[in-house]
Parts: sequence; structure tokens; C-alpha cells
Amino acid sequence: MLQFDIKTLTWATLILAWLSLVYCARVKPVLTVGMTRQEVLELLIVNSSYNSRISPNYEEEHATTVHVQIYVLSIDSVNEQSMDYTMNMYLRQRWVDPRLAFMNYSKADMLELDIKLMSQVWVPDTFFRNEKKGEFHLVTVPNKLMHLYRNGTIYYSMRLSVTLSCHMNLQKYPLDRQECPVLIAS
Repeated sequence: MLQFDIKTLTWATLILAWLSLVYCARVKPVLTVGMTRQEVLELLIVNSSYNSRISPNYEEEHATTVHVQIYVLSIDSVNEQSMDYTMNMYLRQRWVDPRLAFMNYSKADMLELDIKLMSQVWVPDTFFRNEKKGEFHLVTVPNKLMHLYRNGTIYYSMRLSVTLSCHMNLQKYPLDRQECPVLIAS
């Protein structure tokens, strides 16, 4: 038969109470599905412990998978002298941030974030390895779009103009053929 003294039981009770407080502070409250879009965004991003400086899978110690797509609007110039080319494009990225899932809060399929909220969401540090020059399109507003889906999937699109280097072999000029890469890294 096990016997415990009052002091041991008191300490055990205090430790359990402390652990339950710590756990409850980390778990989002399960609310009804009837919240407005604004209330959901305030709960997830504005009035929460969400940290945009930390990647979604940081605690699991593995990289976040980011799907990247480029939609080329135009290839504006190819310059043989400076060995580069300029293009106008949409850079589209998609990843999952489970911290921003809102299935328990709203029936909405997707929430669109404005530019102010976009700055408070983690985004991958994607860059072009062979970039010489790059510009974001800002007329009349920044040409960026961010959608947040129920399961925490984020779709992020931006319009860019980039000048990329391209090593050209001009030995058969003007009958040459060049392959100019778009090198993306993170």
C-alpha cells in the first residue's frame, strides 16, 4: 500500500496546477465557428503570441516546404554585352503555417490579408541567385497578395521586375542559341 504525506501531495498538486496553466496558456481556445474574418485575423496574428521571425516548423527542427511558381509576364530585353536579361513576372509561393490554421474559428475558406497584416506573417527568404537588379511593383499600391486558408496554407504572390545574369556563349553569333536560367534559392 502506498502512503504519501501531506507535504508530498501539496507539492504534487502545485506542480500539476502549474503545468496545466502553462499548457492552457499555449493552446488556443477552442471557439465556435461563428467568428468574423476580422476577429479571426486579430486572434491569429494581431492579439496572439504568433512570431513572424520564427519559421512555421522551427520547433519540429525541420525546414518548411515552400512551393514556388513563376509566371512570366514578359521578357523585356536580352543584352549580349552585359550578358543579362530582364523580365517581368509574378513570383508565387505556397507553404503551410499550422500556427495560422483557423478551422475552429470560422466557416470561411480563405482570408485575404492586407499589406499591413502581410508584414506580420512569416515569409520565406526566397531570392534569385543570379540577380543583378530587382524591383517590386508599387504603383498604385504594392503589388502583393496573401491568402490564408483554413488549414494554415498561405498563398503569397508578388509582381517583380528582375535583371538576371546569363553566361552566353557567342562563338556562333548570330546563329547561336542561349539558355538563360532563373536560379532561385532560400
